[in-house]
Amino acid sequence: MDRLLRLAGLGLLAVVALFVLLEVVSAILGLVWWIANVVVSLAVLALLAYLAYLAYDRFYRGGNRGNGPSRGRSHEDDRERLLE
Repeated sequence: MDRLLRLAGLGLLAVVALFVLLEVVSAILGLVWWIANVVVSLAVLALLAYLAYLAYDRFYRGGNRGNGPSRGRSHEDDRERLLE
């Protein structure tokens, strides 16, 4: 009878330990999933903000970053004025 109770107690202890282990693993995986979800959400928000900035820059400010001919001409005009 002692042996049977000891085996039953060890079996119950093993089941409780397995349950606790699975709960800890579940909590860790849940935390990792949450962190990954936050990182992906922030990356998507950053991408949307960047796209909105590009759209604003192109449509409202003209999108000319100084690569057009008008800036080059004014730079040459300034150089000519300095030389005179």
